[in-house]
Amino acid sequence: MRRHKRSQTSTSDVWQIELFFRLLKQTLKITHFIGRSENAVRIQIAVALIAFLLLHLLQKMTQAKHGFLELVRLVRVNLMHRKDFHPAPSTTNSSTD
Repeated sequence: MRRHKRSQTSTSDVWQIELFFRLLKQTLKITHFIGRSENAVRIQIAVALIAFLLLHLLQKMTQAKHGFLELVRLVRVNLMHRKDFHPAPSTTNSSTD
């Protein structure tokens, strides 16, 4: 009986891990690993986890009404665009005649 319960728990744990990585792949659009060594895969997973956690933190901080995937899409679209938060100086056309 005990042995059956242990295998059931490990199957459940494996399923949760599978679901977690599926969510990571879908959310962060990871299609393949760049490196194939154990160290490279570990680093890529760590970076993906950090990105995932930062996105969740951003969602909590902004208290956004839209869903998590919409936030991910907005960040992805705007991530590499330079934003100037200082107001542009007003230019007026003052010509003297």
